[in-house]
Amino acid sequence: MRVFIVLTLALVSAAPGLFADAASKDAKIEQLLTLIKADSIQDQIYTQLGGQIDRAVKGLAQGAGIPAPEQMSATSDLQSKMTAAMHDELNWQKLKPAMVEAYRATYTEEELDGLLTFFKSPVGQAYLAKSPAIATKTREVAEGKVKDLADKFQAMGKEWADKHPRLLPVP
Repeated sequence: MRVFIVLTLALVSAAPGLFADAASKDAKIEQLLTLIKADSIQDQIYTQLGGQIDRAVKGLAQGAGIPAPEQMSATSDLQSKMTAAMHDELNWQKLKPAMVEAYRATYTEEELDGLLTFFKSPVGQAYLAKSPAIATKTREVAEGKVKDLADKFQAMGKEWADKHPRLLPVP
């Protein structure tokens, strides 16, 4: 019983320090997310998913046999509803708690201090300013390589099919 009382007292006396540490860490995470403009992730998601919504709605219209000139007007209500749902579900206020938790689980307070120091420095600011451009360039390089690989895969598939014509379905 005495051990239980001692442990309880130790936990109760340590609790304010634990909460203070968590608040300090969360404040640093908030500062870092602001500094790195993490809220702009929402714009990236909107752009990417907006394109997917456009393609999905167009595919639905084509699948329904709606003539191309009428597709846009026939699907505008659906597209508006899907876009509104995306904005409602993926806004920064809904994403932010998960982002804070991810940073809290990943970084120590000392690491957050280092990240803050870096991103406040001239080099860190340059990194942040140039990140969108370098991300675009590296994505273009990767997409080019994936296209090249897809072309190679297609050629390999054709070569294989030419060697195994009996396995192909008869039209």
